[in-house]
Amino acid sequence: MSNLLTFFAAHQREVTSTDINGALAVIDGMKPENEVEAMLLSQMVATNETAMRCLAMIGKCDMITQTEIFGNLATKMLRTFTAQTEALAKLRRKGEQTVKVVHVYPGGQAVVAETINQGRANGKAAEQSHEPNVAAAGGPALLGQDPAGNGMPMPGHARPEAVPHPRRSEPRRASR
Repeated sequence: MSNLLTFFAAHQREVTSTDINGALAVIDGMKPENEVEAMLLSQMVATNETAMRCLAMIGKCDMITQTEIFGNLATKMLRTFTAQTEALAKLRRKGEQTVKVVHVYPGGQAVVAETINQGRANGKAAEQSHEPNVAAAGGPALLGQDPAGNGMPMPGHARPEAVPHPRRSEPRRASR
């Protein structure tokens, strides 16, 4: 509470009951679990209020330098607010981290994401393969389009034909 009163007093304006009630409503709505969280939440309210005032001042400025100053200050305040939000989240999970182990075998690919949308793409979800990667486990490669059904080449395997040299021996420009 004293942080909020100090903040409002620093802005050299009268503190109204609406100001205090609004700040307290935000803090109460975030349900602080202890005094440290309550102090952090009051700092977050003050940081947000400052950022919003800076953004509002940008529209009232007549000079570009003033606009830049308020824009830079608003950016700093919003970054500070983001850091405070992350600090609050860290406090609430009590320093615990979730570690997920993913094994990717040679030739395999992996996507690490919290959630994966497996919706239908153009209504063709049934055409997608959901089989395990048998090539990575030493099984046959995917079938090719040739009539014999030969497997597609695996990355890293030797090719029967030579790969062309990336540098040309002839000049690129036509001779005059």
